[in-house]
Amino acid sequence: MRGHNWTPAEDAAVVADYKSAPGAVRRLAAKFGVSEQAVIGRARKLGLNARIHRWTAAEDATMRREYGRTHTAALAARFGASIEAVQKRARRLGGSTSFGTRSKGSKSTTPTSSTSSRRC
Repeated sequence: MRGHNWTPAEDAAVVADYKSAPGAVRRLAAKFGVSEQAVIGRARKLGLNARIHRWTAAEDATMRREYGRTHTAALAARFGASIEAVQKRARRLGGSTSFGTRSKGSKSTTPTSSTSSRRC
């Protein structure tokens, strides 16, 4: 089977949306009825670089402060990166559980009642 015949309007949409937000490739693929790999291939042919996020020192500081406390999707949207990129950066900064979590001595706000773990 031959590939998709891309129209100028589809090319314009790929150029405009390819790097716009997490999930853009998936949305474009669904919109045009092609695979995600087809969208990525078309973006490369159009001269778009891979969607690589260049992390800044300020973003790293935000990650250390907020990862584990703020939803990963919210961080991804804030940084203009994919959820996977945020998770990978968290691991590179010292592991997904080494920051943004409570210390051993702090009190938890999670209910500890014995009834909360029972099955009905």
